[in-house]
Amino acid sequence: MKNIKIKLLEDGPIRLSVDSDEDSIRDVLFDEKGRSIKIKKNSILCRCGKSKQQPFCDGVHRMSGFKASQGVDTVFEGVKVSVIKKSSLDVEKIDKSKYRLCRCGVSAKQPYCDDTHESITSKKYTF
Repeated sequence: MKNIKIKLLEDGPIRLSVDSDEDSIRDVLFDEKGRSIKIKKNSILCRCGKSKQQPFCDGVHRMSGFKASQGVDTVFEGVKVSVIKKSSLDVEKIDKSKYRLCRCGVSAKQPYCDDTHESITSKKYTF
C-alpha cells in the first residue's frame, strides 16, 4: 500500500501526495465504481465544487471567491482515496477506518463532509 498525504490549501484545493518513485500512479484514487483513476504523484483535487475538470482543480476557486481555511494545518493520511460523484472525498486509513472530506465547498463542518451537497441544485457546482 502507498502512503498518501492530503493537505487542504487555504482558500483552495486539496493537495494529494503519494510517496512513490513513479510520476504516474494507479490504485490510489478511485471513482464511485471502484475504478482506478490515473494521477500524478502530486495531484491537486477540487475542493470548491466548481471545477470543470473534476475531480481535479482547474483554478476556478480563485474566481469564485472560495473561502475555507479550516483544516489547513492538518495533514490527513490514508492508503486509498475514493472520489464519489456529487458527494465526498472518502479516505481509507491503513487500519481500515474512513473519513469523508468535503468536495462541494459548502459543508458547515469543513473540512469534513456533512452531506450539504445533497441539497445543491445550482448548475455552477460540478463536483
